[in-house]
Amino acid sequence: MPTPEHAPIDPAATRELKVWHAREGEGYWNPDLGNLPLPSGWVFVPPGNAFLAREVKRQGAYWVLLKRRRKYTETLGILCPGTALSEGERREEETRAARAKARERAEVQRRRVEERYRQSFEAACLRYLDFAPRFLASARTIARETSLHATVKQSGRVGRTSRLSLEEKARWAVRAHLRHRYTSYEKALERGGFGLDDEDVRPIRWDAEREVDEFLRSRRRA
Repeated sequence: MPTPEHAPIDPAATRELKVWHAREGEGYWNPDLGNLPLPSGWVFVPPGNAFLAREVKRQGAYWVLLKRRRKYTETLGILCPGTALSEGERREEETRAARAKARERAEVQRRRVEERYRQSFEAACLRYLDFAPRFLASARTIARETSLHATVKQSGRVGRTSRLSLEEKARWAVRAHLRHRYTSYEKALERGGFGLDDEDVRPIRWDAEREVDEFLRSRRRA
């Protein structure tokens, strides 16, 4: 008689068993257990509903159905008892309104956080500009335009990087904004056409950076 530690494994009672479609015929395959028939009463749950997947997994045994691709392994869905799916669908319907309200609250909070960051970025831009009082209106316009462009979430722009301090990000963002909007940089690139390479662009950029320096020098506090 087998000892408990050597007792046969019941696949239907195994939590989070990873399986693939069997190479031949119907059923599934697991590296440790070999070919497996789908337990009686089990069903397939396709991907795309994260809440339902969590509820199904929370209730007990399930299999994760996988498929090997050329460079990665794709998750095709979940196999679980039909009762687990029914209970998950009941919970999904029962909590639908509450979850919708929670998402709305989270979105409002996210917008508040983003707006606070944008405002702090705009203030940092103003500090970098440091314009004299008579140019303050212009400074505010530049700071606002810069912050609106540089802080767009998931844009990859300098305002979203975590590798620089706020003041450094503001400096780079302001200079880029001035280069594109307040110098001859864009027109020079247009005159060069599509055939410009790095060697061609470098002197155009240097000239634009000098224009930015002069633009700032002529407006900053003495």
